[in-house]
Amino acid sequence: MDEDMDSKKNGDSRRSSNGTAHQVSDAESDEQYEAQFETLEEERLVKLMRASVVKLEPELKDVDDATLRRFLRARQKKVDKATKMFVDHFRWRRTFVPLGYIPEEEVQNELDAEKVFLQGNDKAGRPIGLIIAAKHDAYKRNLNEFKRYCVYNFDKCVASMAPGEEKFTIIVDLQGLGYKNLDPRGWTCIFDFLQGHYPERIRRIFMIHVPYIFYGAWKLVSPFIDKVTRDKIVFVGDKVLLETLLEEIDVDQLPKVYGGRKELVPIQFAVTPNWPPKHMEASQTS
Repeated sequence: MDEDMDSKKNGDSRRSSNGTAHQVSDAESDEQYEAQFETLEEERLVKLMRASVVKLEPELKDVDDATLRRFLRARQKKVDKATKMFVDHFRWRRTFVPLGYIPEEEVQNELDAEKVFLQGNDKAGRPIGLIIAAKHDAYKRNLNEFKRYCVYNFDKCVASMAPGEEKFTIIVDLQGLGYKNLDPRGWTCIFDFLQGHYPERIRRIFMIHVPYIFYGAWKLVSPFIDKVTRDKIVFVGDKVLLETLLEEIDVDQLPKVYGGRKELVPIQFAVTPNWPPKHMEASQTS
């Protein structure tokens, strides 16, 4: 009885893999219990969501749990809202991306500008995308082609992920930005796609070399970005650029232009093992 009382006071003593004792506090035990409970609860909600989704779109019966889980989390684990979001996404993708991917010939004008790059991984193994904003000409872009280009880029990032990985990191370089590069409508499209069709895909967006001219246009866009996404956007000052990037990206994975060792690779030339995705995987690419 006394031993049980001491155990309650001092926490459990458990053995690690090397045989040494590790004292587990009551707080740690509570955290582990809560984590296990949350996992089980999420699994239950995913099953409910799957049943709801299949009622509306029977062909989605084989969609993977990870995809459903991302949409569920994007709607604060509200099954009805997550179901609607995912089914809407599937129906949109069925018409907007009928092949399961965007062919390069449909976005050739955008690709020729070589303004998006894909190379390297952050410290957790997530792919790194780089956008050179000054290479984008708002006066020359066609909005429909630009929308397809957004989907092409996001799909290529997803296809470059290692098995089990769900997120990617983006660096947005705003150096040299001029009036012709400011495109609030285009920027809004980017975030609309991220929030509506690629939920829980972003790890971090680093905004670097930010000029004063950018902020006026940003004020038009930022109200349309939800809080979850805004919290992932980091504005980095020039003086702390390298040290900030190195917190999440090893020097051998960082582009040379930022003090690293990686050559820039335009996204259309990036070799990814899962590209183009199979047609049946269209609903899970996002």
